[in-house]
Amino acid sequence: MAYFVTPSASSNQITSAINYALANLGGSVSSNLQTGRVGTGNLTIGYLYQYMDVAYANSYDGSVGFSTSPTNKSYFGIRNTNSTVVSTNPTDYVWYQVAGGFGTTKFLWYNVTGGRNIQFQASATAPAGYYVKSTTSLINLDIITSTLSINSTIVSIFQWTSGSAPARPTTTSTLTWATLTTSPVPSGWSLSAPSDTTSGDVLWAIQVPVSANVTVPTSLVDWTNTAYPIVALSSNGASGATGGVGLSNLVAYFQQNQSLSPPSFASSTSGNNVPAGWSYTFPTTYYVGQVIWYIFGQYNSTSLTVSGVPPNTTYWTGPTAASIFQDIRSDNWNGTTPPTYGSPSTYGTTGYYISRNTGNVYFNNGIFRGDITGASGTFSGALSGATGTFAGSLSAATGTFSGSLSAATGTFSGSLSAATGTFSGTVSASTINSSTINSSTINAATINSASTFAGTVSAGTINSSTINSSTINAATINSDSTFAGTMNAGTINSSTINASTINSSSTFAGTVSAGTINSSTINSSTINSSTINAATINSASTFAGTVNAGTINSSTINSSTISGGSLNINSKFIVDTSGNTQILSGTSGARLLIQNNVIKVYDSSGTLRVQMGDLTA
Repeated sequence: MAYFVTPSASSNQITSAINYALANLGGSVSSNLQTGRVGTGNLTIGYLYQYMDVAYANSYDGSVGFSTSPTNKSYFGIRNTNSTVVSTNPTDYVWYQVAGGFGTTKFLWYNVTGGRNIQFQASATAPAGYYVKSTTSLINLDIITSTLSINSTIVSIFQWTSGSAPARPTTTSTLTWATLTTSPVPSGWSLSAPSDTTSGDVLWAIQVPVSANVTVPTSLVDWTNTAYPIVALSSNGASGATGGVGLSNLVAYFQQNQSLSPPSFASSTSGNNVPAGWSYTFPTTYYVGQVIWYIFGQYNSTSLTVSGVPPNTTYWTGPTAASIFQDIRSDNWNGTTPPTYGSPSTYGTTGYYISRNTGNVYFNNGIFRGDITGASGTFSGALSGATGTFAGSLSAATGTFSGSLSAATGTFSGSLSAATGTFSGTVSASTINSSTINSSTINAATINSASTFAGTVSAGTINSSTINSSTINAATINSDSTFAGTMNAGTINSSTINASTINSSSTFAGTVSAGTINSSTINSSTINSSTINAATINSASTFAGTVNAGTINSSTINSSTISGGSLNINSKFIVDTSGNTQILSGTSGARLLIQNNVIKVYDSSGTLRVQMGDLTA
């Protein structure tokens, strides 16, 4: 407003304000002693009295929904007075309607411009930086709030008493503008209204307006200044009459076999009594396969009907099955109760069992998306998991692992697949896929491994870069290197074979070293054996004490005895399966030929010169 000036206004600003007032107010200024309003026409210049009470309501005269809170109100009322006691009479106020109402987001904001002039505005946020939100029912019009160059606020403290006003504080506080925190708080007072439900107690407050230049970090709050009165804000009403006796809540219990239907009960009993068969005492002994049920009761001990319950009667509702701490078993469990860990005969074949004391679980298939870690594991069904670590025994029908599997012993009647597997005991599975297998015994239809180390390997097919085993039994062995005491296989494919005994329908290897080799076909660059028995032997070199073969193809044979169906030594010494024998000193030029019953001699030109024996051959 042009007629408002700050305490720091220049002489030019003061002169302009006076000229404005003289030009606009004229001589028609009047005051209303009842409302305290001073003004001319519709222009309010200020108010006569120091304080302004503020209230809210939902009607034009304040008679509907009178309150000190603006929430969901449609009107606000103001009362100019010199009293610090806030009026609760709607007729003492002048009421103004708020467009759209306050709802839950709008508040009443005010601006005291000086000369006890005040401006109001209802909005969700401050209309300007110098507007103050109305948070109390009493506003001191001698406290100017309108200035952009100063900080201003009202600091309040509260105290409950049994009736009379409390003593004024004898200390001051410091207000920090950056955080709007006040300390220290006077003894016995609070910065917010504390809770109090005592009948007749009165809530008192002191409100001190504080303002300072925006560059000032702190300001003094003087509670000792009697210009700031101790105001009674509210009081607690008298306690109401004690209500009548209500219903007593009761609980009754019943234990029965889990296979039975929910137990029945009487819906009402006379007096404070449970239905037949039920008890107020929770069972202290629990039995596996039993369920504890409970029902709720409401007992009316009065002589009147309360909430539909007749006098001296208990109404019951339910039943509800309770969770109890005991072993848990399925209704189709056919093992022993309880089962004994390590004794498969007690595990049964159907249902499940969970032991409370040991934490053991007995069931069939198990599917795990993450890690399986435990002391030992016994599974009669399938075991599937990302990784598994077992310090004890691991037994399952099938197992699939994308990570590492470690166990002292492992028994699998189905498939075992893992990135790595280490077993110090026995591994039995239809299929084993592993980078490394260490086991005393391996039994599998198929073994796929980079390295296999075992005392005994029994499998339909073994695919491994290296096999070290005392005994190998397999239909087919595929390996870069095979080391074994005894090998029994339909087909052996290996770059190197070292074994005391080899029994195979077909053997393919770079080097074969064995005490005894029994094979229908042997293909090898070198064969070292005390005894070789084969239908066909194909080798660059053969070293043996005794060779028995249907056909032997070898560039070199060192043997004390050779027995075979046919013999071919570099196509120069040939014996077929019919006994036909042919010895050649060469294949062209001068040479000697001995064939069955004829001897022939050729000259260097290849002309036959001598023939003895059968001259017709």
